[in-house]
This record gives sequence, structure tokens and C-alpha cells, in this order.
Amino acid sequence: MFQNLYEIKERQDNRFFIKLDKDNTIFKVHFEGNPILPGACILQMSRELIELITNKIARIEKIKNMKFSSAISPLKNETIVFSFDLKECEDGKTLAAIVVKDSSEEEIFAKIDLIIALNN
Repeated sequence: MFQNLYEIKERQDNRFFIKLDKDNTIFKVHFEGNPILPGACILQMSRELIELITNKIARIEKIKNMKFSSAISPLKNETIVFSFDLKECEDGKTLAAIVVKDSSEEEIFAKIDLIIALNN
């Protein structure tokens, strides 16, 4: 959806090391001179990465929890890490617990809990 916004530099099971393209248009409009990665982009990236993990089409059914502890600036944080814990629920849906951190994995940017429907 957000063309060339990010590139997967490395994958370790359910962890993705993501390089942000600081020159992407999204950072020129959000916000020029002080770019930050919008929450909507983090959510979309999470969905796309879940699709890579599961090899299925993912549809976000519900955002159970979404907390941001600090902003992600592509100028300060060129690489970020998405970690996923996926658990199947009794109703066939999937609970996705996602943590987004800096490249050293010391600073947490976001914690997200989603209910996902997976389809082939």
C-alpha cells in the first residue's frame, strides 16, 4: 500500500528488521522537517508482515490495543524491528501481539494487539 516505504533487511522467524526509506513521500507530508512514521503505516506494515509469516491474506478484524510510547523518525531510526507472537483463537481468528522497537531492541515504540482473520 505504501510503495517503497520500507524494505525487509533481515528476518528471524517472526522478527523483521525493517529499513525505512526516509525519502518516501509519506515522510514529506507527515511531517515536513520533522518526519515521523504514522500509526496507520505501522498498522499496515504489521498486516503485511503477518501475511509473510502465515502465507495467507490477513484482514484486521479488531484492534484490541494499540499503544505508542515514542515516535519513529526515519532520521533517527532508519532501522526498526517488528516482533510478532501469533496465537490461534477458539473462533478460528488469530491474536497477533506485535512489538515495534528500535534496532538495538532497547526502546519500544509501539505495542499492538490485533484480532486477525486469515484467508487463503
